Amino acid sequence: MAGCHSGGLLCGRVVACEAARRGLAGLFYAGGCNMKAMTRWVVAGALGLVLIASAQGARTPLTVWGLGPGGDALGLSAAIEAFEAAHPEWDVRLVSVGAGRMNSQKLLTGIVGGAPPDVVYQDRFAVAGWAARGAFEALDDRIARDAPGLLEDLYPAPLAEVRHAGSTYAVPAAADLRVLYWNKRLFRAAGLDPDRSPRDWEERDTFARRLTVRGASGALVQAGYIPNGGNTWLYLYAQALGGRFLSEDGRRCTLAAPENVRALETMLAEYAPLGGYESGMAFLNSGLGGDPFLAGRLAMKIDGNWILGQIARSAPELEFGVAAPPMPRADQPPLTWSGGFAYAIPKGAKHPEGAWALIRYLCSSEGRLLRQSAQAEAERARGRPYVPFLEASREANRRVLAALSPEEPRLAEALMLQASLLERALPRDGGPLAQSMWDAQSRAIDLAGRGSLSPQAALESEQATLQARLDALEARSNAPLARPGAFLGLCAIGAGIAVWGWAAALRRLKRRPGPGYREALWGLAMISPWLIGFAAFTLGPMLASLYLSFTDADGLSPARWVGWGNYAALLGPQGAQTRLAFSNAFYLAAFGVPLHLATGLAIALLLSGAGRGMGVFRTIFYLPAVVPTVAAAILWAWLLASDPSQGLVNRGFEATLGRAFGWPPPGWLHSEAWAKPALILMGVWGAGSGMILWLAGLRSVPGEMYEAARLEGAGSGRQFASLTLPHLTPLLFFGLVMGVLGAMQEFDRVYVMRPGEATAGPADALLTPVFLLYRTGFASFQMGLASALAWLLFGVALLATLAQARWAPRWLYAEGERS
Repeated sequence: MAGCHSGGLLCGRVVACEAARRGLAGLFYAGGCNMKAMTRWVVAGALGLVLIASAQGARTPLTVWGLGPGGDALGLSAAIEAFEAAHPEWDVRLVSVGAGRMNSQKLLTGIVGGAPPDVVYQDRFAVAGWAARGAFEALDDRIARDAPGLLEDLYPAPLAEVRHAGSTYAVPAAADLRVLYWNKRLFRAAGLDPDRSPRDWEERDTFARRLTVRGASGALVQAGYIPNGGNTWLYLYAQALGGRFLSEDGRRCTLAAPENVRALETMLAEYAPLGGYESGMAFLNSGLGGDPFLAGRLAMKIDGNWILGQIARSAPELEFGVAAPPMPRADQPPLTWSGGFAYAIPKGAKHPEGAWALIRYLCSSEGRLLRQSAQAEAERARGRPYVPFLEASREANRRVLAALSPEEPRLAEALMLQASLLERALPRDGGPLAQSMWDAQSRAIDLAGRGSLSPQAALESEQATLQARLDALEARSNAPLARPGAFLGLCAIGAGIAVWGWAAALRRLKRRPGPGYREALWGLAMISPWLIGFAAFTLGPMLASLYLSFTDADGLSPARWVGWGNYAALLGPQGAQTRLAFSNAFYLAAFGVPLHLATGLAIALLLSGAGRGMGVFRTIFYLPAVVPTVAAAILWAWLLASDPSQGLVNRGFEATLGRAFGWPPPGWLHSEAWAKPALILMGVWGAGSGMILWLAGLRSVPGEMYEAARLEGAGSGRQFASLTLPHLTPLLFFGLVMGVLGAMQEFDRVYVMRPGEATAGPADALLTPVFLLYRTGFASFQMGLASALAWLLFGVALLATLAQARWAPRWLYAEGERS
């Protein structure tokens, strides 16, 4: 029956298309005939279009999130078309959620809102975390039914990352891995054998020192090796020493194990020839965003297999070699780690069987080969070489490499070497905390590299945070389910008390003579739309977040009651990030707010006159206030680029102060010491927004007071201190309160300007309470902890405002109090 249905549907589509074609052709032919003939052809064409619409409408949409325009879009389109031809009942629709990769926040919203996609193309190491929260469907029954040999055909590392608690929750797509690349020309110039890579870590360090070249000014011209110059991270160093980030049973975080500490120490020591971690990272980020290895400025790097395609397209003349990553000892068997993406079916998908059919086809040897063959044909038609990517399937790799191996021998040999290493590739530790584990090791590298903490302390700090989450996950099963009934009952009682209070107040007004009662009724009626909106859209979410702050809610699974546990985690020994976030906010408030206010007042004083062109200048200074924050942040991120070849500010600094005194340009957003001053500098640029208020305040000072002061011999400075400034104190108080609140709520500029994904600037120098709230709630999905942080922020902001209000009467000027 299924075959008859498919065949009938396809036949109907063909008939409809033919009817529409004949109708439209007849319409053009009848253009010179009579109206009767033209009407017949119009009716025929309309019927054909109706048939097409009905045939198309019979196809069921199959939505895929995370796939869209990209490097292999043409090959993907060919594979989708082949699937639709074999399954005409499905209409596959690709949605590039998150610019070509799955956006976690949108996926969470889709699942909770009951409108998830049918298929998700998800970063593979995050699969276990989603599965642990019940967000993905287990595929074991479908695999056993329709693809019994699928799991045996997959390489060990990709398969391990899509399994959780003994079940398989996704099917791996491509599989990348890390290998050593070296520039043979640079080896030859340094007197090294260009055909031999370093055998161990000690030899790699020796080679790196010989290959590092500095210019006459002492600046790096060529780097021998940069540990993070490609894609090693701490994983490869730790795995080479036998280290793990998670115990075998998954209950204990071992990020600070001795092997991992030694791995981080070794990694950071390799920055010594470059002048340290910050110098190496600055060199890596220089060159207008290009790859220094492809540009011939980096002699060695460990990176993924995708580099082969970049070499073939962008640097075809590059003399390079490829080998397994060096190990601590020369006699140690080589190993590497593998990453990639996978296909999963989210809970609540409307068409799980169609989703499984699509996944099964795309991950079959035929589907994988078709996708790469079509992409190779498209690239060759453009005159561009094609280097196939590695698949997670052994059989697919065998067929792909046999059919599409590059014609150039060095590319083919490199690809074959990498395919052979896939058998030895290791997965990334992390389990349900894989995304958090990735961020933790990245932060530890940054904190230790910049000297904020020792390698041991940096890893211990991150380990404590992760262990607290693991303990919470283990204790979750014993915690009672959160029951919102009592809380909602208290809210109802509070609402009843508020209504009773209003009613009592109205009854008292009714007993009094005069129009007070009627006016109160009308007043209540006029503000009732606002009251209803406030209760529904502001007070309601606030109370809900207060309730969630006492639970371990994650957005998907049922919340469980933890009492004051979230607040204890924020304020206790594991609250280092909370303390750092608030200290950064206080820094921005202490230095940024006074500077912003003083700059705005200075501009207002300069432009308070009535000379010619003052209106133009006021408009110019006010313009930054109307520039969207995101656009301004992108602009300043470019202006404050640490490399003088990119950043306009540092180019001017180098041409003036650098040339006169030999001072190095500031690191700005790439330096822990300069990151917050960079944010403050951007705020000063927008100080013209407060100029309007200051101008209004300056005009409120009576002119006769200035005249009397001049008659008494007061100079301009005395007039400003005794007359102008006291009259401006109400505005100063307003600016202080709003500025402090704004510093505590800083988010959007940090989100746009931060150089790294896992950290809020170098060593989390730009971490603010709201950014930490975002990272906690919408990256780690700890909604309960994020709600507690929101209320903690509310309490701190309230106390800061009350303290300013208590202090203000000592210096605040009120009209008529003194002359």
